[in-house]
Amino acid sequence: MKILLFTLNAKYIHSSLALRSLRANLPEGVDASCEILELTINNRPEDALQAIYMRKPDVLGLSCYIWNVRMLLETAGELKKILPQVKIVAGGPEVQYCAEEILRNYKIDIVVTGEGEEIFAQLVKNGFDPHYVGGVAYLENGRLYSPPTLPPELGRIRFAYENIKTLADDNLENRILYYEASRGCPHTCAYCMSAMAGAVRRLSLESAFRQLDALTAMKPAQIKFVDRTFNSDKHHASEIWRYLIKNDNSVTNFHFEVTGWSLGADDLALLKTARPGLFQFEIGVQSTNPQTLAEIKRPNNLKKTYANVRKLLKLRNIHIHLDLIVGLPYEGFRSFRDSFNTVYSLNPHMLQLGFLKLLKGSSLRACAEKYNITYKSYAPYEALSTAWLTFGDILRLKRIEDALEVCYNSGRFRGVVRFLAQFYESPFDFYDDMAQRLKFGEGANRSRSRLVQELYDFGITICNDAVVLQNLLRFDLCLNESPRALPCWLRDDVPTDVKKKLGVPKGGNIALEKFSYTVSDWLEGGTLVLRETYILFDYSNRPPVSEGINCEYRKL
Repeated sequence: MKILLFTLNAKYIHSSLALRSLRANLPEGVDASCEILELTINNRPEDALQAIYMRKPDVLGLSCYIWNVRMLLETAGELKKILPQVKIVAGGPEVQYCAEEILRNYKIDIVVTGEGEEIFAQLVKNGFDPHYVGGVAYLENGRLYSPPTLPPELGRIRFAYENIKTLADDNLENRILYYEASRGCPHTCAYCMSAMAGAVRRLSLESAFRQLDALTAMKPAQIKFVDRTFNSDKHHASEIWRYLIKNDNSVTNFHFEVTGWSLGADDLALLKTARPGLFQFEIGVQSTNPQTLAEIKRPNNLKKTYANVRKLLKLRNIHIHLDLIVGLPYEGFRSFRDSFNTVYSLNPHMLQLGFLKLLKGSSLRACAEKYNITYKSYAPYEALSTAWLTFGDILRLKRIEDALEVCYNSGRFRGVVRFLAQFYESPFDFYDDMAQRLKFGEGANRSRSRLVQELYDFGITICNDAVVLQNLLRFDLCLNESPRALPCWLRDDVPTDVKKKLGVPKGGNIALEKFSYTVSDWLEGGTLVLRETYILFDYSNRPPVSEGINCEYRKL
């Protein structure tokens, strides 16, 4: 029996933990004849159909998520026309909560409704006859059968990367590896499906350490923990952090989703000892409106979260990524403006504006009518309007999101936007004005030089100080690329005799630039004053904590 496990990742750099975990838990001997095929959503449907057909599987397993479900289901329908005997099994969050709809409307034979490893293995043992297999759904004579099953203990699930010794062994070079030390979530946030996952189950620390040893030995650039709330168990989280700090391979970065308010002084003391760049944290604030947080059942001690974010940033060794969600109940345009300004003022390395998705299985989708939420009928089910936001409001916020991504989250224009924002009542108002005047969010593919020129022209209308703007733009750009790539109107080459006087070595991936203002002090939170300054940029050394800066620099 030839089994093909297939999915479409959002980007090539991503990899599928689900498919590797399914394969690792197949009956002995079967895993050797099981192939994993990963394409991306940027591939054409014809590419997927051809790749599957050329492999002629007897069984096709599909891993379905909001970003790929439409294309996967369409591909399944086309495949049945040319390989009518292939058995198609679909699993994942986009099918498990609507199994009957999937079975009746698409060319899917079996839907896995539970956690897939043991269920899929049992299907293999039964020759993909779904009778007497719990955790699946299927149709027989037009009638739906969906026997339940209990989720397994994590200790019974074999390690997804068990037989992989190098990244090249499984096409994982230059890709993110995903890992989980727990399943389930202690919270019941209304917008999230994790609330459906039940009580939290955790791997023993001994098993987690053994598995992490195997992963870090391959020296991937990044390992992302997919645990819903990694530090929901304080001891479990701190012991894993301690272990990773102690056994650091000096290469790998680990990403965690954590709650900011539950970090204690002992956690911060431990995290302070981590190598810069070893960890990055994603902290979901979602909203600063107390009524909104209460309505969506999102626990959050905002005051403590803000304090801990400031403390983490002060450590300067962990990348901090904060999240807000547009479209939550009781969050109108003015309320979201307040949330944005509060979180932006913390100066995280990244501030992500997500847009509410009415996910299958979430309680917010079940009561969307209560909040007058309209949303797209197809994945990713994004909200179109709410009782508090019109569709026009959401489009306006999407423009702001685009401006924020390009000018702040990219790290390319931190100095310029910080300078210009001070001329507005709030940072939100600055991004709102810039987004509308420069037409962000309209799908325009700006060249770097065009964007620089547009930012400069926009800035002149606000501050009318060409020299300051040119200094800030040049400094921002030099942090990311060699001055040789600067637009000619921004260049200010330093004479050779000055370089010699300042002791700048010849050759190497370095550059010396002269500024008439203290731009580096400004970026670091100091003052911007008129004073001639020379700054040496070293592009051979990139800061270990990702801030969108591609070099180290120092004043001479």
